[in-house]
Amino acid sequence: MKHICRWFAIASIAACSSRGGGTSEGESEAEAEAEAESEAEGEACEPGGGPFSDGLVQVALGPQLGEIQDVTLFGDTLYVCANLDGLNAVDVSNPSSPGPAAVIPIQNPSQDTCNHVIGGGAVLWVSNHVANSFVARVEPAAGVVYRAGGARNYEGIAVDGDRLYVAAHEDGVFVLDAATLDDVDQVTSGIDNAWTVAAAGGVLWVGDQDALRAFDASGAALGSVAVPGLVLDIALSGDTAWLALGSGGIASVDVSSPASSALLASLDTPGSAQALGLEGALLAVADWDGLRVYDVADPASPVLSTAETDVGDRVLALDAGAGFVFAGEWRRIYAFSADTAARGPEIRLEPDARVNMGVVGAGEEDGFALLVHNDGTECLDVAGFAVEDGAPLTVDEEPFTLAPGGVAVVELVVAPTTAGPGQATVTIETNDADEASLDLLVQWNQPGTGVGDAAVDFTLPDEDANVWSLSGCAGSCVLLAYFATA
Repeated sequence: MKHICRWFAIASIAACSSRGGGTSEGESEAEAEAEAESEAEGEACEPGGGPFSDGLVQVALGPQLGEIQDVTLFGDTLYVCANLDGLNAVDVSNPSSPGPAAVIPIQNPSQDTCNHVIGGGAVLWVSNHVANSFVARVEPAAGVVYRAGGARNYEGIAVDGDRLYVAAHEDGVFVLDAATLDDVDQVTSGIDNAWTVAAAGGVLWVGDQDALRAFDASGAALGSVAVPGLVLDIALSGDTAWLALGSGGIASVDVSSPASSALLASLDTPGSAQALGLEGALLAVADWDGLRVYDVADPASPVLSTAETDVGDRVLALDAGAGFVFAGEWRRIYAFSADTAARGPEIRLEPDARVNMGVVGAGEEDGFALLVHNDGTECLDVAGFAVEDGAPLTVDEEPFTLAPGGVAVVELVVAPTTAGPGQATVTIETNDADEASLDLLVQWNQPGTGVGDAAVDFTLPDEDANVWSLSGCAGSCVLLAYFATA
């Protein structure tokens, strides 16, 4: 139901602009625009609103698992796929106290891993991608039907009747017998890179890069619609398909006529939309660095209902049911009660937890533009900024009120009197129900290569065995990306 490898750290090692530890002229212009926006939107708000209750209330932390990729809720059981711990069942009959994870063997327990899981109760289907590609039909009470993928790179899966559909990137979609996992067909027409699938009523829906494609039971193409992002997840609800589009946010598509599907709405999200969960007229979104719940009673006009950003930094998996949202955040399962009647502000900082000011000499000063967002549904009151005693750090900002969707620029200025590394904590006081006091770590002169410093030279081969040296790229903008492809 989700996706393949994700990139976790990207660091620029050669300056692509004139920016040093402070801000460039281009950033100053962006700051001015953000300030203008926040001031304009702030006029609609009066300070002192509330008290508010958060619409997503964390009720429990579930068991720890390694690299959680997917979850699916069935009855009182949450099934969890993890890269390092395979397929697990978690008893959530009491969401406030989830049971321990119970491993469900797929083939060899010492090698079990999985990326996608669907189904529930008596039968589950799971898939895994890249080096250990496979699909499996799992009956916890009866056994496992296992099929190695070989050269196939399996991704998202869906079942409709006696057919199991498995997305396989450039190979399109493999159609398997849902019971035996034998090949039945292969759908390739017009598909460039199939990431995920959904199926219902004899129609197959394929998330193919930035398009949603429809096929009939014979594999014949019915139609397609372009969407503003990479389709990572599909949730069907009547005549509407909801899509998670990574950095493109979310979108709704009218699928009442597969031959003439039409984009209804698209909405950017602050993070990267990875997974979806539907509960009636509510759509829960795993947004990489947070959760968001939207009222989707009108599919053409989704409205933010509530948001929660204090759930780690890799929320990749999600499902919802019976008034609860279960999120898989890389290492832990989080359980939330969803009170959609609750409304309130939701603060989000950019960057979110730590600011590196770069190198600042003794007797000098440098500034950094911190962005404060209100992702909530009510006005956000920022009552003040408290800097750690004795720190050579000031915050050039008075208390302010920010409208829903607004953003404000707060200037941080550091002026160290001595050389060497330093850091200080800034505490931000707000009327956000679950983040009334939020800490931001500010650092300067930290060890290692800083912004504006000459990078240490290195030589490494790429995946095609071509050898590259940083010094050989002098004069070019070089991006060093770190990937996890377990």
